[in-house]
Amino acid sequence: MKYKWMPALAAITLLISVLLIMSFSCVSTAGPVPETANLALNKPVITSSNENEELSGPNAVDGDIKTRWSSEFNDPQSIIVDLQGTYTIKQVVLRWETACGKDYSIQVSMNGDNWQTVKEVKEGWKTDYAVSFPPVGARYVKLEGMERATNWGYSLYEMEIYQTDIEPETTPRLSIKPTPKPEYSDINYSIKKTREVILTSEKGDKLAKKENIAFKEGQASGTVVLVRPDITKQTIDGIGSSFTESAAFVLAHLSKAKRKSVMEALYGKKGAAYTLTRTHIGACDFSVKGKYSYDDVEDDAALEHFSLQPDREGFSKSEYPGIKDESYDLLPMIKDALAINKDIKIIASPWTAPKWMKKPNKWYQVGQTGGGILLPEHYDTYARYLSKYIAACKSEGINIWGITPVNEPMGNYGQWESMHLSEQVETNLVKKYIGPQFEKDGFKDVRIIIYDQNRESLENWASSILSDEECAKYVYGSAVHWYADTVKVFEKELEKTHQLFPDKTIINTEACIDNLGCPAPGGCSDPEGFTETDFFKNDGFWWNNKASDWGYAVSWARKADHPLYAAVHRYARDIIEGLNFWMTGWIDWNAVLDKNGGPNHVKNYCGAPVMIDTETEDIYYTPVYYVLAQFSRLIRPGDKVLQVNVFKEGLDKDAIHACAVMSDKGEVKVALLNTTKDPIDFKLQIGTQYADINIEANAVQTILVPITR
Repeated sequence: MKYKWMPALAAITLLISVLLIMSFSCVSTAGPVPETANLALNKPVITSSNENEELSGPNAVDGDIKTRWSSEFNDPQSIIVDLQGTYTIKQVVLRWETACGKDYSIQVSMNGDNWQTVKEVKEGWKTDYAVSFPPVGARYVKLEGMERATNWGYSLYEMEIYQTDIEPETTPRLSIKPTPKPEYSDINYSIKKTREVILTSEKGDKLAKKENIAFKEGQASGTVVLVRPDITKQTIDGIGSSFTESAAFVLAHLSKAKRKSVMEALYGKKGAAYTLTRTHIGACDFSVKGKYSYDDVEDDAALEHFSLQPDREGFSKSEYPGIKDESYDLLPMIKDALAINKDIKIIASPWTAPKWMKKPNKWYQVGQTGGGILLPEHYDTYARYLSKYIAACKSEGINIWGITPVNEPMGNYGQWESMHLSEQVETNLVKKYIGPQFEKDGFKDVRIIIYDQNRESLENWASSILSDEECAKYVYGSAVHWYADTVKVFEKELEKTHQLFPDKTIINTEACIDNLGCPAPGGCSDPEGFTETDFFKNDGFWWNNKASDWGYAVSWARKADHPLYAAVHRYARDIIEGLNFWMTGWIDWNAVLDKNGGPNHVKNYCGAPVMIDTETEDIYYTPVYYVLAQFSRLIRPGDKVLQVNVFKEGLDKDAIHACAVMSDKGEVKVALLNTTKDPIDFKLQIGTQYADINIEANAVQTILVPITR
């Protein structure tokens, strides 16, 4: 269905003079009432005065009680807007005076009494934010904080509401349906026993083969992993890790024999056998020096100077004495992988356009909009730049499988190369420039994958972009990252997005242990815990709660979202539950880094499956490598994800996780994670049969079961 964007509520302008004071949270203080507020929906502007002295509290919008912030530090703090009529709306745009973490909901009502939440937003570090949701009928719109005002209050100065050309509903309605809970199946699959049981554990098992287990007739009880081969879901694209300049730089420090062994371990059939990978277009933080693109000649709109030379020029021994192969670089690394497995799929993501296409003309600068924005006069230039990249790679024997318009379009505060895009700009770019350009140049089969940032905002972006049919026809799916929370998988956001757009995929394109060993920032209550140590060649670090992330113990992030965590648990849990909630692929960040988690030209060190001492050539295959290898070997492109339910009798909800896929040859493949320090006995139920299985403490287990369909 085609929607027509129309500004419905423009410029509820709050001239609030009080900014929030941030200590452990964002705090509002009382200030003067704004002079005016404008309210319009394709109607004359309604203006309210500030003559009512009773409206002296913080965040008071105007003199109309229907369009006013709560004037006390009440719980919850809210603003209600009366649209003066019934409209079908699909987006609320909010603009804040300052940026901080915020948790709020968008609610709608027909009568002002009965409210329905259409969107919950947990998004920080933004001043402008567009909240999109499925079209819904409403007269009243409420913005309500989900935390106390002292944690949520802001200097909001503008709020816009957008409608569609759909006739309004008589009552608010969302097109989200709960996933039905499947019952036990009465199908007999004639299972005799498992074909293979593989275990990786804290105790020391690494892709270890265990004894096969017989199945028997009956309906299991107790702790049960229920697999339904008769309920198939999405098709797998693959699992893997990423090619980066930093990874190539580290590999250039190895002898050819050792480098080959690492590449075989990553991409070979006897190794991890990765099938889905990612690389960066131009510089990213995991570049050795950064600040480059493939056309750094100012104002070269014709792209006459475009070249992949930065990815093939190698590293000089005179500058880096430890280098063993001066010719080794990102392109040679990708070619080595393709020589091992020619079917590897590559998703390419630019961190930024060449800086001369942006405003300001800089790679990045620290600050809220530090990546800059793409100039409208270069939308076409940028589309041709991406198409030239695909063509140049093809001439090198490298086929790009998919591309994202930009990595992290919501920005990273200018900490490294970046470029800001709004949902509206990305929609415009894809439907008017990138999509048509790819078709024109013969790259229609290169998949365009939108978004490419943290999952908590996936539904907003997907709803905004994919609701535009002219744009959606070019889009394969959405790319997501995991950095918003170290425990949550954001199942609700994944489920809602899939139900809204079931023909579009969801792929995790980046995940890693971020800020590995980095110094704690100011405002951190546990600097020692923030700065990890003793992670190189120490498996215990990876299996236990020793890793932190950017939000651990800092005043600007919620403690519950960023605890210390076990790296293996985070990886395995995220893959398992991600597949359960419609992901078709999962990609780790750097495949290889040095023993410190670098190099990184802005010192944003991170973990990697393989870490190498570049001075001694000592290679460490971390437990994360073995877990990723176990999943990659098990879950192959073309497999169908199956419906799985886990009944955890007497167990903590995080104790055990399970997912399953089925190959086209009729083999059920189950992946399990035990996060506890004790073995867990459970029943694996498939159809009318089950097997009694034990998974060791702190372990990842995969099971292959041949079935007769």
